[in-house]
Amino acid sequence: KMIKALRGLAPGWPKSAVAKRKIPEFITLLDVENVIVQRHAAEVLGIVGDEIALKPLTKLASQDIDTPARKAAWQSILLIKAKNKK
Repeated sequence: KMIKALRGLAPGWPKSAVAKRKIPEFITLLDVENVIVQRHAAEVLGIVGDEIALKPLTKLASQDIDTPARKAAWQSILLIKAKNKK
């Protein structure tokens, strides 16, 4: 729902300078104690697609506990890798 809302506000937001500047903030949200916040942060990082998010996403994806945040982290890793294929 959050992603749809962001797209509705600004369809090109993932490629915007603002999105790139906010990457560190979304990375920080991967470490909060709320799996819903972690999941949304992981989804946003995947959509933005910057490789700088790969290491923190991998950390979240490698957790022992199976959560929606962990699944979102794996999906975002795959999305970022696909976007950055050369």
